[in-house]
This record gives sequence, structure tokens and C-alpha cells, in this order.
Amino acid sequence: QITVTPALPDLIVQSPSASPTTIAAGSTSSISCTVKNQGNATAGASHIGYYLSTDATWDGSDIYFSNDWVESLTVGATSIENETITIPIGTTAGTYYILYYEDYNGAITESNEGNNVAVLQITVIEPVNRSLQNVTVNNGQTECYDATNTITVAGSGTTVDILSGGEATFIAGNKVIFEPGFHSHTGSYCYAYITTTGNYCSNPSPPMAPDAKIIEEKFAGIPNVFDDNDSDIRIYPNPTNGHFTIDFIGKETTADIQVLNFQGTKVRSIDCNNQVQVEININYMPAGMYIVMIKTDTEMIKKKVIKIK
Repeated sequence: QITVTPALPDLIVQSPSASPTTIAAGSTSSISCTVKNQGNATAGASHIGYYLSTDATWDGSDIYFSNDWVESLTVGATSIENETITIPIGTTAGTYYILYYEDYNGAITESNEGNNVAVLQITVIEPVNRSLQNVTVNNGQTECYDATNTITVAGSGTTVDILSGGEATFIAGNKVIFEPGFHSHTGSYCYAYITTTGNYCSNPSPPMAPDAKIIEEKFAGIPNVFDDNDSDIRIYPNPTNGHFTIDFIGKETTADIQVLNFQGTKVRSIDCNNQVQVEININYMPAGMYIVMIKTDTEMIKKKVIKIK
């Protein structure tokens, strides 16, 4: 008695590579590999899929990049495949694996279906520079964007909108630049700061923008602090190139007005005496987010202002 085994192809992946293997989130890498038919029958045309994984084993949670068409391979034949992948923006820094999954859609019947995946370890880092364009953060959405050097927000005819109820944090090692086209809408939450501890979105614990409690300490004895959505006061234009107006909507107001940077340092102080509008100039200050504190006899109101370059 004999058993006849049908001749079948057996597709494997050899020599997986990537350049570079240390990749900033949002950046690209050129990857390549060789597909070989080590079986004893010709393999029809197939596809190889590329994935990003947190481990060396493929499963349905892995992030799909793209696929390449692989030509039909005779016994012993090989085919070199090349692709460019982009690490998704927001990928947490750390160790990852690129999976090269030949016949990922199971189109080819093989003698061994368990040897189709090759693995290459890579390192993902926070991006050195990042440009955010045509981004909308919606109500209920929380996003964090980081770069080890500079983040440029909007500009060049693009927009970045933080809608009411949305929250966005910008963390950079050197600069956060808000260009024309950025808009943090009333009721949104937007934070921008320079990390001094090396912490980014993957492990955020740097000193945040001063909140109402911190600012209250700078104005002892004032019990009432109202946040950015006070409808009796408007600030425009916001974002600003440096000159902006505080509008008390026709109400004569006497107040002590202070402008703080995001480290809580006072950069401007203005006395407002029975005025309905106040013009303020912070043109000499660097781009970024500032807190405007408006102190009257009975309350203190906090407003956020974005200065673009």
C-alpha cells in the first residue's frame, strides 16, 4: 500500500528588510523581501500583505499597510518584492514588528500553510518634526500630537479645527507653531507645551498648562474663576498674529488684565478703567498658547488665546 501526495507549491518569505528600521511615527520606510516557491509544483500568482504588529505573530489586530502582487512561481523560483510603508501618526513609541505575510488572503493551496510569514523587528520613535494639516477633532474626541523638535499646526492654506467638546494636546521638544488656519472653537480644549522631561504622548506627565486652580494662587483672595466659555466677553481675532481685542459686549468694565504664558509667567499687565474694549499687543512674544486673566472686584475670568507667528 502506498499513499500518493499531490504535488503542491509551498511559498515562503526570505530576507525581509526595511530602511530605516528606526522610524518616526508618521514617517515612511522602504521594505523588501524575497518570495520563494520551495514546493514541488508551480504556484499561481499571489499577493503578499504587509502588517505592523506589537509581536512576532500575525493576528487580526495587526495593522494592515498594503500588499504586493507576486507573479506565478515555478518550483524553486523567487520574486523580489518592494513596498513603501507609513507608520501611522499617533503610534506609540516602542518596539514593533513588520510582518511579511505571503498569500495573506489564502488564494493558493500549499503543502504547508504555516510558514508564510516572515518577521522584522523595528523601533518606532516620536517624530522629530510633524506638520498637522486638514485635521478636525470632533466633539468627544481626544487627540495628542507630538514631535521631538517642532510641531507645525495648519498653514499653507490648510486647516486644523478643534470643535466644541473636542480636546487636542500638542507636545514638542522645541516649538509648537500655530499657523493661519488653526481654530480652537468655543467649548473646545486645546493644550500646547514644550516638554522638559522627555515625556510625549506615549507617556504624558509633563507640566501642563496652568489650570484655574494654579492661576487662582497668583490672584489670592478672588473666589470666582470662570472658564473660557464666558459669553459676556469676547476675544478676537483668535488665533492672533499678536494684536487682539478684549470686548466686554458694550458693558463698561474695570478690571486688572494679565496675560500668562503656558508656564504661568506673566508677560503683560493692563489696567482697564470703565472700558468696553481693550486692545492688547503680544506681538513680541513667541507663537503659542496664552492665558488671559480678567480680574474684576467680584470675579476672575480665564480666556485662552493662540498666537501664531
